[in-house]
Amino acid sequence: MFVEISPAYLVASLFFITCGCYVYLTIVTLVGNAEPTVRRDYFAVGMVLVVFSLSYGLMTITNNDTLRRVFWAVGFISGFMFFPGWLLFLQNILRFRFNTTRTIIKVSLFTTAFLAILCVASNKTVFVLTDYGYQFSYQNSPMFRIAFLYASMLAIPLCILQLRWWREAELKRFRNHASIFMGVAVFATVFGFFTDFFVPVFLDYTLVPLGSVSILSASMTTYSRMLSNKALRITVQNVSGYTFSSVEIPILVLAQLNRNPENRTGDSKGKPRLSDLRESGSIEQDADLVGLLMREEYYADNDEEKQAAAGKATLIIAKQRNGPTGDVELTFLKEFTRFENRAKEQA
Repeated sequence: MFVEISPAYLVASLFFITCGCYVYLTIVTLVGNAEPTVRRDYFAVGMVLVVFSLSYGLMTITNNDTLRRVFWAVGFISGFMFFPGWLLFLQNILRFRFNTTRTIIKVSLFTTAFLAILCVASNKTVFVLTDYGYQFSYQNSPMFRIAFLYASMLAIPLCILQLRWWREAELKRFRNHASIFMGVAVFATVFGFFTDFFVPVFLDYTLVPLGSVSILSASMTTYSRMLSNKALRITVQNVSGYTFSSVEIPILVLAQLNRNPENRTGDSKGKPRLSDLRESGSIEQDADLVGLLMREEYYADNDEEKQAAAGKATLIIAKQRNGPTGDVELTFLKEFTRFENRAKEQA
């Protein structure tokens, strides 16, 4: 005996499953990614897609007209905000140094939110009950046409950023992964525009709005590629080839200090800090552990101080992602150019 299930509930279930997938992807990426900026932006984009899917799923099966409009409005605004949110996410991965670019993207966030609210306030949405649940049409509304053209304009810089992501991939396998992602992303974007924007706006017809479902294909492709390279636990940037953590070998980088330690006085004389490293911004952002070596004898002012500090050295753990920071006392063996743990001094 088979139980007949309404197609509307099947469509709603598809949205709810998609929502659950976005929740999972957001959580595992947050847990595995140690870079604060990428964590913040990916969380924002992930929550947008979660709300997008959940709201349209509830809209499909809600019979109350007021609640249906609320669910649609929340879903429409969150879905509309996906494009500038993903732009901001990509520009942080690619590390743009131009303040103008960042400002333009941030302005697009406010512009997108403003247009989405105006579209909702225009109250031109008509809901139609079909075999697959409630669907909507925008009745050729001029406001929605403007919103569609604006979203199409945002798709241009989105494609440019993804192309730059592909070009800056240093290793061939990363470039192949970026190519697959770009292909899936283009398909998902076009399909989402067609079902969620083009048909309801220009054709005055209704379709199941599967934009959030189509975007899931691009999200799953990115996640699977990161997982196959074991790069997810480090940072999303590994997909674009910025680091070599996917090959699971430690990378040791030697960096020079500037002259600031020599200018310090008192107890801080000669003691290096994280900001004293050249290119300290990049090192502080990317490195898992930063250690600074200091030999007290080198900064002694007279022979008496040099004799007292002979062989003494300190390893300053200035940064460590998965452990404590602090000072480690060492002994410098000049004849071997070697550092060893310093024996505890007897009282």
